[in-house]
Parts: sequence; C-alpha cells; structure tokens
Amino acid sequence: MEMDEFDAVGRFGKSPGGAVGLTVVVEFESGGEGGAFDMGTALEGSPELGRLVSDACDEADALVGDGGGWAAVRIGFGDVESIDCESGRTVHVAEEG
Repeated sequence: MEMDEFDAVGRFGKSPGGAVGLTVVVEFESGGEGGAFDMGTALEGSPELGRLVSDACDEADALVGDGGGWAAVRIGFGDVESIDCESGRTVHVAEEG
C-alpha cells in the first residue's frame, strides 16, 4: 500500500482523549455472495493500522481474483455495519476486470 493512500484517512482527526481507534472493513460481492467483515482495529496513524489496511487490500484483491465481482476496503469509527453503511471512507477498490 502506498503511504499516500494511508494519509487520506488522516482526515478523521483525533479525539479529545488522544489517538482514535479506527476499524478496517472489507466489503465484497464475489462468487454470488456478498457481505462485510472486520479486519481489526488500530490507533490512527499507527504502523498497525497501516498493516491492517495493507492486509485488507490483499484480501479484497484475492476475493475478486477468486470469484470475480468487487471488493472495497473501508476504514472508520465503530463496527462493521456502521462503517460499511454509514461512516466509512473507502481506501481501496478491487473489481473484476
């Protein structure tokens, strides 16, 4: 993953209490099935968050490679459902192509 992609998530800002935990989610529609799953949560700006996003991008690419369709990596506050449907910012998209 390029650092420029990761920097785009910096717009979430910091909470008054310190660094914010961001959740990384993969949403997909592949091989006739769809859904979303949580790759993990890490502090904003941390190397762990960068690793989670990188792993999620690899997972999204693999899902599309195995079954076609599309997959997106989203990052945000909260759980899978709130990030997938409401508050997440897309940082990577893989499509059949």
